[in-house]
Amino acid sequence: MPAIPATTHAHQVQRANKQGQLISWPFQKVMMMGNVVQGRNALGEFFMLSLNKEFYCPEAIMKSCYALTDDYFIHVVKLTNDSTGIYFYNKVDNAYDIGKAAKNFLQLLNENQMRQIVLQETSSLHEEIIKKAFSPAVSFINVQNKSDDLTILVSAV
Repeated sequence: MPAIPATTHAHQVQRANKQGQLISWPFQKVMMMGNVVQGRNALGEFFMLSLNKEFYCPEAIMKSCYALTDDYFIHVVKLTNDSTGIYFYNKVDNAYDIGKAAKNFLQLLNENQMRQIVLQETSSLHEEIIKKAFSPAVSFINVQNKSDDLTILVSAV
C-alpha cells in the first residue's frame, strides 16, 4: 500500500508503519472523507451515509434500507443530482455502532445491486421459463377467464 502523506487527516488518525504502509484502514477515515456524517436534528441522533447514484440502482438502495428497518428508522433524501443520502435513526435509545451499521448496510447494498444486475441479464430467460412452465395451462383458459385480469392462468401466460 502506498504511504499516506503526513498532511492528510487520515495520517493523524492512524500512523503508517516504518515501511510507509498503513497497518489498518480505520472506518473513521471514511467518516472524515464525508461519506458518513454523524449528527443530531429534530428527529434525533442520526448518521447519514451518502451514495453515488451512478453505482447503485434505486431498487437496490430501497431493498437494503428495508432490510434494516427492524433496527433503524430510515430516511432517504436526494443530496445532489448524483448522490443520495440515507439517514439512519436508532429505534432504541442505546448507543449504536456506526461502523457496524454502515458495513452491514453496504454489504446488503452490494448484494442487492448484484441481484439487480443478474435479474437484468437473465430477465428474458426468466420470462421464457415461466412461459414454458405455464404453457399447459393455456388450454384451460376459456372465454370468461380471458377477460378476468385476476385469473392467474391469464396473467401467467
